[in-house]
Amino acid sequence: MLTTPEYVPFLLAAQTSATQQIGVNIYGVARELYVQNLSLLALIGMVTKALHDKGIVLDAEWQTRLAAAYTPGPWPADMLAQIPPTP
Repeated sequence: MLTTPEYVPFLLAAQTSATQQIGVNIYGVARELYVQNLSLLALIGMVTKALHDKGIVLDAEWQTRLAAAYTPGPWPADMLAQIPPTP
């Protein structure tokens, strides 16, 4: 069983893979943005840990799903261009 801080590197690695696919270096952003991102990943790690501790999602399952979510593939052009969806 991982601790909340131990989930963050898994999440960051997956996020780095996704950002590289769209041409963004997550390590090259302003420090404030990087720290804000880590804070968000810690929050996601906390929720993931809670789900694991309750026996709802096993570590192997969420790691498999995380890897699948960030498998290289086409990203929607509107999302990459930061165009808000039309209602």
